Amino acid sequence: MNNYWHTNYKADQEGPVTLRYAMSPHRGADGAAARKLGLEASTPLIPIAADPSKPVPVFPLAVEPAAFVATRLRPSWDGRGWILRLLNASSKPEKLVLAGEAVDKGRVFLSDIDGVPGAPFKAPVEIPALGILTLLILIR
Repeated sequence: MNNYWHTNYKADQEGPVTLRYAMSPHRGADGAAARKLGLEASTPLIPIAADPSKPVPVFPLAVEPAAFVATRLRPSWDGRGWILRLLNASSKPEKLVLAGEAVDKGRVFLSDIDGVPGAPFKAPVEIPALGILTLLILIR
């Protein structure tokens, strides 16, 4: 690491540095799989204790192909649904296809980061290489 920016700023950093590595077997170069592994390793799931007496919730949406990575899933501000951000981790355009109860019932919409619904989602949607798409999934 260095801070050399052709200015009068100090050109190094002192102190210890922690580096973490993640490895996975593979059968050839796959940029999307490598990006997905990196995202999963750097932002792991946070486990939360569940009530064993309640049924396991099923998310009403399936995402295909595997090149798409969910980088964010959070409740909408108004509590009416979920905001899902998807990254095409591939180095080429990919066609996003969604399936599941939310799609069947027409409750998936293109959205902005705040969850403002746009046009209804109509599959397939081509997402450019390393492109991001935000969706609003209504639960009611």
